Amino acid sequence: MNWKRLTAFIAASSTLVSGLHAPVIAEEPDASEEPEITETEETEVIEEAEDPEVSEPEETPEEGDPADPEEPEEPAQPAVIESIVANTRAGDGGREVCSFVITVDDAAKIAEITADDFDILNNSHSHYFSADNSIGVPYEDDGITLTVNDAVITMNVKPFRYDGMIMADFSAVPWEVVCAKDEGLSFKAENVTTVKTNILDEAERKEITYAGLTRRYALYVPKDENGAAKKDLPLVIWNHGGGEYNIDIEATLLANRGLTAWNEQGYECAVLVMQVANPNYSYGAANDENKKKLIDQNNAVQAEIVRQLIAAGTVNEDRVYVTGASSGGGATMRFLMQYPELFAGAIAMCSMDPIVWIHHNDSFEYAAAVSGFEEAWKGNVYTWDEEAGEMTAKTVDTKALLNVPIYFTHAKNDPTCRVESSQTMFESMANLGDTNNKIKVYTDEDMAAADIGNALNYGLYHWSWCNVFNEVKYGDEETPMHWLFQQKKEHAAVEVESITAYAKAGDGAIEVNTFEITVKEEDADKIAGLTAADFDILNNSHSHYFSADNSIGVPYEDDEIEVSVEGNVITLKAKPFRYNGMTNASFADVPWEVTCSAVDGLSFKKENVTALKTNILDEAERKEITYAGLTR
Repeated sequence: MNWKRLTAFIAASSTLVSGLHAPVIAEEPDASEEPEITETEETEVIEEAEDPEVSEPEETPEEGDPADPEEPEEPAQPAVIESIVANTRAGDGGREVCSFVITVDDAAKIAEITADDFDILNNSHSHYFSADNSIGVPYEDDGITLTVNDAVITMNVKPFRYDGMIMADFSAVPWEVVCAKDEGLSFKAENVTTVKTNILDEAERKEITYAGLTRRYALYVPKDENGAAKKDLPLVIWNHGGGEYNIDIEATLLANRGLTAWNEQGYECAVLVMQVANPNYSYGAANDENKKKLIDQNNAVQAEIVRQLIAAGTVNEDRVYVTGASSGGGATMRFLMQYPELFAGAIAMCSMDPIVWIHHNDSFEYAAAVSGFEEAWKGNVYTWDEEAGEMTAKTVDTKALLNVPIYFTHAKNDPTCRVESSQTMFESMANLGDTNNKIKVYTDEDMAAADIGNALNYGLYHWSWCNVFNEVKYGDEETPMHWLFQQKKEHAAVEVESITAYAKAGDGAIEVNTFEITVKEEDADKIAGLTAADFDILNNSHSHYFSADNSIGVPYEDDEIEVSVEGNVITLKAKPFRYNGMTNASFADVPWEVTCSAVDGLSFKKENVTALKTNILDEAERKEITYAGLTR
């Protein structure tokens, strides 16, 4: 008896029926005891086992029977994320993520991935409460769109708070991106390898010491296609609110869209945000001269930055705008009082009261506040006196102040800074003859349109700057931001009667060093405040062609201009320059030009000069002699 063959047969038989019955396990027989088996059985077994030419007919397995065993497929390996870039922006109340760029180890693993495979948990906006006063409620629609390029997934999302969803107790719950199709593509904030923030990453951080203060500031200047900073740009100054006083500038830049909104909304401009490094002046500062002086001192620093940007050609001096909200709105109004000549327009949002006491004033009366502002617009502010090295009082240039267009915005039910501050300022200026200003008071419905509710006892209604930054439209009304960029400084126009150039014989030609410009007598008041800073001279150089460094055709860096005004006559003195124009490398004359940025009609060229007077030469007699056969 061949026990091994019998055992193999039994094992094979049990395998065939394993899908219907428990497998039969053959036991090895005891060597001392042969099992009984009939001759017929033995013959059948041997024949089945030994006849190579006879095979059992192939049976079709019943349903549920296993097929012949095959090599099992290896399970698909999850994608391995190599890097995640979070593209963010400054939102209404903090950093918001707008998209992710996810790079994986193998393009094949993400070839079939779609937006439907992803979900985002704990994603919500950055301004805490929604219009329905809900908080801690994630988006119903994550707004996910997906593009896959090779081994890179670009996932655009509805912007949500990067630091987590704010809950009712004001704690933050971390967000999470979940991929149902491939768990290897799920990730959290801690897995992000790089965070990029639109505009803020390109803004320079600088420091200035001026007017007795050292302040840090951020300056954003758009660049051209070659990466060079653009020139002659409009400038927006953003005065941040009291909540950002005396904190780190990076936190200020992310607190709201004060630096970023202007360019994000399509208005190309430079933007300046200076960090106020002292405590907030808070309510009632109108009655505290030291607080008012400190506000003005910070503004004096910003004014110096503006002057530097204009001098460098970065900023167009006719399109400088000042804006601010809350404490920054109050600072904006004092800034306008100090230096109205700097600005082409302004937006003052939900302003604090460092001019006339409005907020938390138990004795507040509307009419009295209007009268108080009328007096303030004709009163005093402070400015930095370079010679004295201190802040000194100066009288407000009321006429220039009223000439600056201002857009006041405020929520009707703002509990932090009551709406009457904007209303009384607007009305008082109108009473003094101003016709340039506008005002928008946001109703509760208007605030809801900006997705801001009345939670916290209307607390978020103070956030009406969100309406401005997000350019929320109300019917056919022009948005404050669009209105602002239509404003341009208007210059007084004068009619010039005569220009006399005073010259001398120079080393290589006639050189001019003084101009006397006479305008019509009725235009005298238009030139009364002119200074040297209002003038520039182009293509002015010495008369002996080459400088000591062998340069030629290089204008003076410093024109050394001095200006005095008496009645209707302007006397402009300058570093002597070649009257016939600057000689260039081709020995051609490039005409000079005097430009005036403050008053239209005062720019002129050589051909506009009505009289040329040349020192000594004009007094020298011209004679003729004939002698020794010559006439000379």
